[in-house]
Amino acid sequence: LSCSLRATRCYAGPGRGLLQRRWLVAETVGLGASWLAAPLDALAAQMPTDQARKIVKSAWTILADVQERWPEISAKGNEAAMEEFLKAFTSGITIKGKVTIPPGESVGVDIEDRTIIGVTRTELGWLEGDTIETINGNFVRDEDACKREVGVAKKQGTPVVFEVRRVIPNPWVQFERAVTVSYSELDGEKEATEADQVGDQFNDLKNFAKLCAVGVVELPEVKVRLDDLKKELDVYVKAQK
Repeated sequence: LSCSLRATRCYAGPGRGLLQRRWLVAETVGLGASWLAAPLDALAAQMPTDQARKIVKSAWTILADVQERWPEISAKGNEAAMEEFLKAFTSGITIKGKVTIPPGESVGVDIEDRTIIGVTRTELGWLEGDTIETINGNFVRDEDACKREVGVAKKQGTPVVFEVRRVIPNPWVQFERAVTVSYSELDGEKEATEADQVGDQFNDLKNFAKLCAVGVVELPEVKVRLDDLKKELDVYVKAQK
């Protein structure tokens, strides 16, 4: 078994210091052949476009949620803040949100119990799998309660405001592959950063979070990289619409 050492520069952005990322590439020598990892674009070719789009959208949603919670997260201090921050990149998360239906308009979903099983109006923000928790501030226990609350709002001519719980599975294992597929579908979008650079930004964000946890860098340096990555994914997600 022989190993070669390869180094690459991580994204840091204009005026920011560069980190060095190093890893070992193992080459198994035997029977006159060597094993090499498949190129990223070759792996990406195996991922369906719809799957790639969902992964990128999930990653974008997680970053948006972390941005929104940043004041609460950063108030805990470097170590505790980064412990919570990094959880968003190691597991799925649960977020809460609202979907508002204007008076007189259709809800645009099929419901089973309190779970959304079909969506006909994606522009409202619904996703299959969402769980309805309240309607116009009233807790709903089942499908009948959902129908009852919607009916009351329609009779009163008021908007229907759903508070929903959404569980987002971990998208990060396949994130870089998904970005590569998505980039190929952008059709020359000038504002989009190339997929490998987005991957570097993602890895640098995690690296800076780990360094922040041990006091090497400060919270604002993590936040600016979070904002940078979210801004890049804004372009990818916008192109899906």
